[in-house]
Amino acid sequence: MIDKTQTKSPNKAERDLERAKSAVENEVEAAKDKLNEAGDSVRATASDVVEKTKSAVSDQADKGKDAVAAGMSDFASAVRKASDDLGNRDQSLAASLVREVASGLEDASRSLHGSSIGELTRSVGAFARRQPSAFLIGATVAGIALGRFVKATEDRPQGVSTPTRPSTTPGVTTGRTTASTTTTTTEGGRRDR
Repeated sequence: MIDKTQTKSPNKAERDLERAKSAVENEVEAAKDKLNEAGDSVRATASDVVEKTKSAVSDQADKGKDAVAAGMSDFASAVRKASDDLGNRDQSLAASLVREVASGLEDASRSLHGSSIGELTRSVGAFARRQPSAFLIGATVAGIALGRFVKATEDRPQGVSTPTRPSTTPGVTTGRTTASTTTTTTEGGRRDR
């Protein structure tokens, strides 16, 4: 005769095993869902950080662009004044050339004020493709001018003056003192200093 408790035991173990498998599968699915949610959250946060960074960089670039445009406008005014001074000294050819440069600088300044960084980048890229040699020459000249501008505007320590060069014009003093040397000729043609 078969004992009923022995036959129920294997069925109960199979049911328990099935329940355990089901519970593990449920937990795995729940873990996958949590990981997907965490991934979505990380992507959203990263996207938000990227957008905020882009916005901050764009704002800084716009401020820099406006500062450059203002500086260019000031420089154009100084160049225009120089052209007026040349015109007053009967230097009409030089005055007209300098006036053209001033007009170009003023136009460039207005373009900078009225354009976004993206528009400027596209415009410069298009110009570089159309006129590569002019672009390279302009970039070189701009780099040299920027270097000179930065060097000229470096902060100097207070109380330190820039040394002046001695004048090559007779009778003109430049503020620099030099040691005076007296040469005399003695008997026998020997020179004493």
